[in-house]
Amino acid sequence: MAPLLITVAILQYQWARELSSSAETQIDSKLDALMARWVLDLDDQLSAPCIALQVGPDAGEHDSWSDYLDRYVKWNGIAAAEKNENVSRSSRLVNDVYVWESSSETKPRLWHFEPSQKKIGDSSAPHELIPLLNRLQGKSSSLRGAVNAWRAEGVGSDTRSVAHRYRAMSGWQFDPDVPAFAHPILHHALPLDSRTPVNRGAVDWIIVVLDYAAVRNVLLPELATRYFGRPNGLEYKIAVTAKGTNKPTILYSSDPVNVTDLANFSTTIDIFDGAHRESPHPQNSAAETRSVDDETFNDLYASVSFPVMQTSTAYAGWRLMLQPKNDSGRTMASSFWRRNLVLGGLLLLMLVANMILVVFAIHRADRFASLQMEFIASVSHELRTPLAAIFSAGENLKDGFIPSQNSLAFYGSLITSKSRQLIQLVDRILLFASTLSGKTQYVVRPLAVADVFQTLRKDTAGLLEGLGYTIEQHIEPGLPAVMGDLSGIVACLQNFVTNATKYGGQDRWVGLSAKRHAVGKAEEIEISVQDHGQGIASADLSHIFEAFYRSPIAVSAQIPGTGLGLAVAKNIAETMGGRISVQTAVGVGTTFVLHLPAAVETKGQLNGSKLATEAANQHE
Repeated sequence: MAPLLITVAILQYQWARELSSSAETQIDSKLDALMARWVLDLDDQLSAPCIALQVGPDAGEHDSWSDYLDRYVKWNGIAAAEKNENVSRSSRLVNDVYVWESSSETKPRLWHFEPSQKKIGDSSAPHELIPLLNRLQGKSSSLRGAVNAWRAEGVGSDTRSVAHRYRAMSGWQFDPDVPAFAHPILHHALPLDSRTPVNRGAVDWIIVVLDYAAVRNVLLPELATRYFGRPNGLEYKIAVTAKGTNKPTILYSSDPVNVTDLANFSTTIDIFDGAHRESPHPQNSAAETRSVDDETFNDLYASVSFPVMQTSTAYAGWRLMLQPKNDSGRTMASSFWRRNLVLGGLLLLMLVANMILVVFAIHRADRFASLQMEFIASVSHELRTPLAAIFSAGENLKDGFIPSQNSLAFYGSLITSKSRQLIQLVDRILLFASTLSGKTQYVVRPLAVADVFQTLRKDTAGLLEGLGYTIEQHIEPGLPAVMGDLSGIVACLQNFVTNATKYGGQDRWVGLSAKRHAVGKAEEIEISVQDHGQGIASADLSHIFEAFYRSPIAVSAQIPGTGLGLAVAKNIAETMGGRISVQTAVGVGTTFVLHLPAAVETKGQLNGSKLATEAANQHE
């Protein structure tokens, strides 16, 4: 049985661990999907003006700069008046739109869209835009070089996945340092200044410059609240970083954090480049870090992605980083595991308890069956002894072996006593059966203890005289009446007296006594039967009131008995609202005490009880 319980415990533990692991996986999957939707929403906001310009690699074949201006003006006007919050927010994210005529054979020119005046004006290059313009100029000699303008020097074309090259070919490329989007245009119409010679193999650029402050202070906080907010605040610490060649720059953080704190963020996702999903520290680091896997991200991310312009072979771009404020996901999974483990433990304990109960019930049934067999043997012996005496007396009478009249009287007395013994044995068995079934009814009424003792001595006189026992009686003066049924009380005490004659000492003495005892505000009467016998061993003391139980000492000594007497006495006492206690010492003797409620008596009844008690003690 023990190996079975151990196996069940191991299986329950493994089951709880698997459920906990499954819960963690589900939590991580939900977080991955939430972060991917965050990225998609950010792309939607940032790419809205790019989509509105409707630029393709060969758009210059049939579109002029004025066409792009008209589209931008139209989109900007619609966005400004649009009630849709996402569209109107997108218009606020655009700072400027430029055309960079890098195909000019003389000097490249920068043109600026002025939507309020619906014109394109010549513009000098802003300081923050110069590095990007120089980079684009260096990649403008051909379309092949232009679509790979985002690559750092020394990075081969085979270092990226097919999916990533496809996204690069979509045209728009992102410079996180400005920040700005750039798109190459080939075979353009005549330039604004038609006198400028044009290299037809080179490309020009449309550049959409974002409002850096609006992105940091408006868009990113709004997205953080939308996807990770709860009624009581953000569930995670959120940071958006720009990862350069040396160390990240924090673009936005929901809580005060330093660059060194970013190593503790557990979940990351690269915003613009789905092909790059690096952990901020090694896999075997003390801080457990998880990145959204490529397959899950690509399924949700679709193709709305922009290559990020690199300044070196090291990856550079924006990154979303999360850290649970209270480790809620792990705490939830751990709590789920502990709850399942506790439930499994409780079920295992219940199984163990049930198995213990089954073993106990089997042991008890075996013991009860053994006691029943001993009872049958004892009853058979108790029946056989008087029956043998009666049979022998009958045989002698039948055969005429009666030498005198005295012998006839002897045989008559023998038959009578043995018949009475048989009747008493049958009565005890029937009384036990009736008490167990609850069919025996007792009429509880006030009884004088002296009357109880008188009836008891009358019923046990033959037994005591035949065995040569002396009985000593004492009743406390002024003892009130006892509440009980006369036949029930006498039956209990008769069992005590019978035990005293079986297990009493060589002085053949039995003591009867009665006294009052206070129990709280009430009183009870204690009726005791005492002997100077061998006493009861402590191992047997807890079993003596069990049906069919007999002490091993009594069995080995072949002391007659059925093991029913004390069980019957206990049932009778409890039926009358009383109880039985026992006081014993091995080698000294045993005292059985019957506790019954005392009757509340009037003054006249009390005087009568005193007189009856004095008369009983004087009679003794």
